[in-house]
Amino acid sequence: MEECSALGLAKSIGVIECSAELLDYATIAPAVNQVEMHPLLQQRKLREFCAEKGIHVSAYSPLGGKGAIWGSNAVFDRLGPNQPDS
Repeated sequence: MEECSALGLAKSIGVIECSAELLDYATIAPAVNQVEMHPLLQQRKLREFCAEKGIHVSAYSPLGGKGAIWGSNAVFDRLGPNQPDS
């Protein structure tokens, strides 16, 4: 992606699930880091690090996934045994 950026083919670089060690190797800092984040996994240290470096954090979460301890699984329970779990 850094080569694409250098060639003008990408305006910015985004990464997924990357830790602080990425900047040890990267010559261009990512603009966005997408990470799993929800009430039970708040990623405080990573968010603080990204804020210091000017990296936007984009969160994704398996809210409503079967077996989550928050919310209701009523919809999944109504699917019946013939439906896939994912």
